[in-house]
Amino acid sequence: FLAALCPYPRKRHDGMIVLRCDNPECIIRYHSQADWENAQAKKGIVFKSMPDDIGNSISSDELRKKGNKMFGVKDYFCSIYWYMKALDYADNDLQAAKKILCNLSAACFELDRFEEAEKYASCALLKDKDCVKARYRQGKALLWLQRP
Repeated sequence: FLAALCPYPRKRHDGMIVLRCDNPECIIRYHSQADWENAQAKKGIVFKSMPDDIGNSISSDELRKKGNKMFGVKDYFCSIYWYMKALDYADNDLQAAKKILCNLSAACFELDRFEEAEKYASCALLKDKDCVKARYRQGKALLWLQRP
């Protein structure tokens, strides 16, 4: 069994969407299902409580904070994972969505994914055109992309 703790979707050159996990520390190999279940119990990893499985009992803010925690330890791939989940739960909360999009922009920038960083910052600006943080992140990404 292989487990990828923080996969993220990526579009290949042929247009197919695949799951990627670029952080080797997030790939774990288990020899049997029993090993997997023991590891879950010992490490407190409970994948059954991931947001997709627990309905509305978790907020976008809680998920964003998980992303912030991963960002704080420079695990940008996992932070993107949590920010994407948070965005799914933001619904019509423009302020929450703006914060999440700004954070996504910052995480993408740290991974040299400047196109995505600019895209998320631009989306945050659609939520709040006066958001200084989003404008700054957009400008930083555009600078690296050598675009005005």
